[in-house]
Amino acid sequence: MLIDGPHLRAGYGPKENRHRPAIDPLFRTAALSHGPRVVGVVLTGYLDDGTAGLNAIKTHGGVAVVQDPKDAAAPAMPESALRNVQVDHCVPLAEMGSLLVRLAKRPAGRRKTKGAAPMEKRSMSPKEMEKKFGPPTAFVCPECNGP
Repeated sequence: MLIDGPHLRAGYGPKENRHRPAIDPLFRTAALSHGPRVVGVVLTGYLDDGTAGLNAIKTHGGVAVVQDPKDAAAPAMPESALRNVQVDHCVPLAEMGSLLVRLAKRPAGRRKTKGAAPMEKRSMSPKEMEKKFGPPTAFVCPECNGP
């Protein structure tokens, strides 16, 4: 799933972090579209899905919330987020609902970012992509046919 301004788009693109849908593309596009109005939440799960997207949310002034790993059935995703992102809130699942209600009631202000470079929007033409990154690869994913 991707967010493009006021639109939520569900597509059949390549897998990211071995999953489709993955949370990172959703978080990245939410950060690009809505900046400081975004609250990203990483809950229980395996590997590190959500970490890069949560970092994008923080880079654009949003709020990062992570489930306490001691409370998670699979703590890898919350642990990765805590190791790699300056998280605003780390709470057990039982406290998550009330925290999100409080955050939703807060006015979205202009939050300062911590010197991270702004993310560039991914909307290049094929010619622009080839100029910036080089010729496309001949290798494709056997499942989705993406490069």
